[in-house]
Amino acid sequence: MEKNTTQSEQYKALITSLLSPLLETPQALELEMSQRETSYTFTIKVYPNDVGRVIGTRGSTINAIRTILDSVSANNGDYITVLSADV
Repeated sequence: MEKNTTQSEQYKALITSLLSPLLETPQALELEMSQRETSYTFTIKVYPNDVGRVIGTRGSTINAIRTILDSVSANNGDYITVLSADV
């Protein structure tokens, strides 16, 4: 991740890069972020037809994305929560 952007922008870019290829309508992807010290919460909003693609079978896709984010954020001493606004 680039050092000239803030942590939250880097996390947002990572989430976008992980989700966009999965979506039929990537331009509809919205990420809302709230931060509290080293804890970040991202709420994902996607086009209704893409909700299943983000969640995956039995939550496998969203859980894999959360695992990646947990690993990256732990290396930075942060904690990330990812929520879906559509579920």
